[in-house]
Amino acid sequence: MIMQKAIKILSIILLLLFTSFSLLAEMDSFNYAEKLYNDEFYDLAVEEYKNFIDNNPQDERADKAYYKLLHSYLKLENYKKIIYNSTKFLQQYNESGYRGDVLYFLAKSYYEEGLLDKSEKMLKRIKKYNKDSNFYVDSIYLLTKINKNNDNLQNYEQNLKYLLNLSPGKDFLKKIYKELVYLYYKKNKYNESISYLNQLKEEDLENGEWLWLKSDIYFQMSDYNKSLNNLNTLINRYSDTKYYLYALKRRGDIYFIRKNYNLALKNYQIILDKNPNNKYADDALKSMIDIHDQLNNNNKAVENMKYFIKAYPNSKHMDYILNLIIKHYKDIDDVENTIKYYNNYLEYIDSEEKYITILLDKVEFLNSNNLYKKSINSLIDFVQSHGKSKLVPYITYEIGLLYGEKLKDYDRAITTLTQILNDKDYGDKAYYKIGIYYEKQDRIQKAISTYKKLLSKYNFSSFTSKAKNRIKYLEKYILTDTSDAIKKFNNLINEIKEHKEINIDKKRADIFFYLKDFEQAFKYYSNADVKNKNYFKSYIYKNLKSNSSKSAIHEFINKNIGTGESTLNELYKDVLIFYKITNNIEPADFKFYFDTFKTSDNEVILSYIDYLISNNYYGEILKFNPPKEISQSNKTYLSALKFYYNENYGEAKSKFKKLLNENFSNSENVYFYLAKISYITQNLDQSKEYVVKIKNDLDLKIKASILLSKIYYQKNMYEDAVFNIYNVLQRKNKYYSDYEVMSIYLDALKKTNQSNLIRITLNKMGNDNEKLKALKGVNYIEIGNTQKGEALLKNISGTEGKTKLYEYYKKNKMWDEIIEYFNKNEPYDVSRLIISYLKKENIKRASGLYNTYSRNLNQYEAEILYYFGEYYYKSQKDFDKAQNYFKKIISKYDNTSWVDEALYMMGNIYNSKNELDKAESTYQRILNEYPTTNVVSKIQLSLGEIYYKKGNFKKSIEYFKNSYSNSSDLNTYYNIGLTYKKLNQFDKAERIFKNISEKDLNSELYYNAYINYAYVLIDQNKLDKAIETLETLLDIAPLKYNLEIQFHIGDCYFKKRKYKKAIREYLKVKYYYNQENKSNFQWLITSLFKAGKTYEIMNEFEKAINLYEHITDITGKNTTYYKTAVNRIQQLSNY
Repeated sequence: MIMQKAIKILSIILLLLFTSFSLLAEMDSFNYAEKLYNDEFYDLAVEEYKNFIDNNPQDERADKAYYKLLHSYLKLENYKKIIYNSTKFLQQYNESGYRGDVLYFLAKSYYEEGLLDKSEKMLKRIKKYNKDSNFYVDSIYLLTKINKNNDNLQNYEQNLKYLLNLSPGKDFLKKIYKELVYLYYKKNKYNESISYLNQLKEEDLENGEWLWLKSDIYFQMSDYNKSLNNLNTLINRYSDTKYYLYALKRRGDIYFIRKNYNLALKNYQIILDKNPNNKYADDALKSMIDIHDQLNNNNKAVENMKYFIKAYPNSKHMDYILNLIIKHYKDIDDVENTIKYYNNYLEYIDSEEKYITILLDKVEFLNSNNLYKKSINSLIDFVQSHGKSKLVPYITYEIGLLYGEKLKDYDRAITTLTQILNDKDYGDKAYYKIGIYYEKQDRIQKAISTYKKLLSKYNFSSFTSKAKNRIKYLEKYILTDTSDAIKKFNNLINEIKEHKEINIDKKRADIFFYLKDFEQAFKYYSNADVKNKNYFKSYIYKNLKSNSSKSAIHEFINKNIGTGESTLNELYKDVLIFYKITNNIEPADFKFYFDTFKTSDNEVILSYIDYLISNNYYGEILKFNPPKEISQSNKTYLSALKFYYNENYGEAKSKFKKLLNENFSNSENVYFYLAKISYITQNLDQSKEYVVKIKNDLDLKIKASILLSKIYYQKNMYEDAVFNIYNVLQRKNKYYSDYEVMSIYLDALKKTNQSNLIRITLNKMGNDNEKLKALKGVNYIEIGNTQKGEALLKNISGTEGKTKLYEYYKKNKMWDEIIEYFNKNEPYDVSRLIISYLKKENIKRASGLYNTYSRNLNQYEAEILYYFGEYYYKSQKDFDKAQNYFKKIISKYDNTSWVDEALYMMGNIYNSKNELDKAESTYQRILNEYPTTNVVSKIQLSLGEIYYKKGNFKKSIEYFKNSYSNSSDLNTYYNIGLTYKKLNQFDKAERIFKNISEKDLNSELYYNAYINYAYVLIDQNKLDKAIETLETLLDIAPLKYNLEIQFHIGDCYFKKRKYKKAIREYLKVKYYYNQENKSNFQWLITSLFKAGKTYEIMNEFEKAINLYEHITDITGKNTTYYKTAVNRIQQLSNY
């Protein structure tokens, strides 16, 4: 019995000991893992933590062990393990204090595994909800890296600055400053860049990096002295770093700019001597070539160019050098070497777009040297090697033209063009040219047959009218009526056999007339003394066919008008048609008709008017006094045209509309003029309505398409503008020489990234005038063909080339380039310099130039005054000084194109000063006195904003709509939405805000529209949809919007009477505010008040009082917020 008890006690003791040892072992396991972790033996710590977690899942230290396990994986860069285990941790320990850290581990792992979208989503979540994480700063920094990787520079910048507000540690601070230095450097914001660089010390960056950045920022700011000082220090201290060669290169650049060419060459040569294959070697050699080129050391320049082409075939400068060497050999008329380097260039190019540009340039050169066979062979090579290219039809057409027009090899031309007869862009052109070449071969029936095929296959082509005219010409003047001629010849033989008394010369004349030998016909009619209809026809037709002088026909008509006026009247209509067919018609031809014949045909009158219009003889229209036979409708038409060309658009519009009511036969012309009047007066939508009514007259449709493209261009609908002009150019080559059309087309092509079409267009454009050459020159520069562009501009006489170059630089805000290029003491150059210095906010230099040269600047005075006024208005906010300049323009230069611009700026100043009545009257004055002003849509927008401020929403929306119809500007569209909201037309407002919010804009307008879309949903009590919209926006909007969004989420739940949920959402605003600056304090206070009010509704008065007390803690005693909160506390304390 005793023994049994002893055994039992021993068993209990052993059990207790075993349990103690087990607990001790487990405790040692966790502590051992911790020791390994702290000693950075992470691979061993992993195993110990895993054992502990597996054996003690309920232990209170399990979440810490799991956390340390995940952190060990992070240290070991085992990201797949983190991704697998983090999800388990987050599910199992949803209340753990380590959640924020683990979310960071997961985001970091996603990032390292290339899953950037998942990582970004996780980091945004941490940013909003886990600011207590130990890795919060790391999370935001990682988010900036993703922003940068995604080229989302706006959020990248915002998050970097947000990091600064978090007061990170010293090491992080250096990283952030460095990122900001490079960010602003790349954005060309050099003042900001250098301010952050100055927060760093030289030792904070790589050896030489700090000096490199400083020197280059000063270089970009044109402060060459400071740049040079830093470069010299870098070269002396860090000759063993990667920045050393850069410093030599940049120092050479400064000497180059200062025209100290010997020192520049010395620096560049050192770079080549160090290592001809180093990173900057090609840059240095290129600069050396430029120096020799500027110094006219042509032999040295060419020697270096040849070496460059061999040594640096993959250099970014290869295009430039090949262009330069080709230009050199062109300038000295070395055809063989020019062709050689063109071929080198073509071998080097791997882009089809670039290839075709250089090929067409080469072909143009070959053609200019009459080497047409070489041109053809080059083009054939392209077709054979790029058979699937979209450019094959165009190239084939060019080959056909070279065979036909230059080599007169009509068979090959016809065979070549036959290959593209089914092409939608070139088929009609090919048919027409084949017809012409058949004519050249006297194969008249084949020519007529070809023209008829063109008519049947391409009935809407602009070549149809040409084909019809060719058929008329051939059938009337060339194609012989052999059967009738033979019949008449047989009759003549029979009459002779029968010994009849006949006028044999008349019979012979008839035969020759039917054989279209009008020369012989007239001879025999004259011999026979027969003056019938065919006699008159024979004389006139023979003169037309032989291209005799028009005066001969005029003399003949004047001589015979007494006996054959009606016949000659009809015949002269044929003369006018012939001149039209052969493009030989002139105003004098019509004048002869009106002066010679007693009665005038209304068709001829209308034809004359249309001829004057189509050839831009507007002055002749104004002077034209029509014959008395003119019909009433033609009279009204002419009157309307005279009003139009006198710029009396109101009267013109009235007359044209009257014609429509009278069913005028030429109604499509009337629609066209009404469209033009609407366009000129900036009623673009109405203009478009008139344009689409033009459906039959092909020439008019082409003009209408041009007008439509201008409308689309003004409304920023660039793809539609391109589509219309492209189709016009396929039918009317003459528009390649139209400056205005080409300006719009090229700019629209640029805006739609159609570089291939730009190159083809430039190749096809004419050099008909200086403006067109200037336009080509600037566009060649823009597509990278700098040499060709500059050559064109420099060869233009007068200021046209400079004007276009200035417009290009100005459009791209290249003020330094203007300052460098426009360096002569000529009035135009000085005026451009003054404007550029004002744009760079260098008022001292601008004023100095103006004071020195003001006597010579009369021609540009109004423009210069405008930019001085703009400088003081926009940059200095000195409204009084700005007004002085604008008032001077208005009073002294009211006949210039700057007066409406000056008035507009005056209106803006009044608007800025909240002098709304003055602003309104100024804007209205512009619309009344300058209805065709370029700023009409801006004025309409401003008037809309004024009436909005005044609460006249109906008038406001009228102006906003007019402005939007003329500009398609999204800001105006947004204003329309706001106005509809004010008018309680929520459905219309909702549609507008939704449309804007669906665009991927990433701009303030986008977020404001998104928020207002939610507001309108709230106004319509669509609360669930509003909450969904706001929550989506919360995930994507910048931080500054979050307080407002979060407040309205709470307000939606309040309206739904889900009060607990509303309070939760209201109080989240405080969280966002803690991360914000003080600008959104009102949202915080409003949210706290609303949360307090909600507690009151729920009868939870203590909680309400706590919130109100918190408001008193964070607001000043003299504020309304404080007083209101105290009042609520007192009220609730009574309950």
